[in-house]
Amino acid sequence: MELPFTKAEFFEVLRSYNEMLGPWVLGLIAAGPFVLWACQRQERSCRRAALGVLAFFAALNGAAYHWMFFTRINQAAWLFGGLFVAQAALLLLAAWRCPDVASAPPAISRVAGWPIALYGLVIYGTIGFLCRGAEFVPQFGAAPCPTIIFMLGVILLLRQPVPWWLLPIPIIWVVIGGSAAVLLGVPEDYGLIVAGALALPMFLLASGKAKASRPLKPSL
Repeated sequence: MELPFTKAEFFEVLRSYNEMLGPWVLGLIAAGPFVLWACQRQERSCRRAALGVLAFFAALNGAAYHWMFFTRINQAAWLFGGLFVAQAALLLLAAWRCPDVASAPPAISRVAGWPIALYGLVIYGTIGFLCRGAEFVPQFGAAPCPTIIFMLGVILLLRQPVPWWLLPIPIIWVVIGGSAAVLLGVPEDYGLIVAGALALPMFLLASGKAKASRPLKPSL
């Protein structure tokens, strides 16, 4: 597989993007723990806020990272950006339709969700910093791979029911973005592949358990 840009071009775009973000990155990182807290709360307003923050992350990835910067070296970024903007719309729809009462996520979801979310929030950037320095690290909340890893973890941690249609676009990005681990020498992106491989079956198992535990409606 051959990319339409060089490794040097990719990291130069990433450097320029990080320079544009500046200290705003700290605000994005600070939003991460809030999302992890809010997504598990019983209050609908908290769960809506968590989904709203994820929607902002997705829109920022689509409009800023892909459309404003990555299109300089890859025209496919117009499509990639569209996927992230579409995910932002789906997250807002999920926030709007958020039920008043929701049940705690199954234990199987929490077991996978916490390490996936914490990898995207903390470990991903730490590996990138140690390998290449701060200016060449895909930033949490603003760059696709750490954002999608975190989003997959949060989807598993959200109180039930969780719409199935929040998952396809992140899984699509796992397939697209996972190639960077090998082709661009971004070792932290191996975590994206692992996150996708864990999140999909865990989500399906959790959804099956949630359906099985719902009481049957009495027949008339």
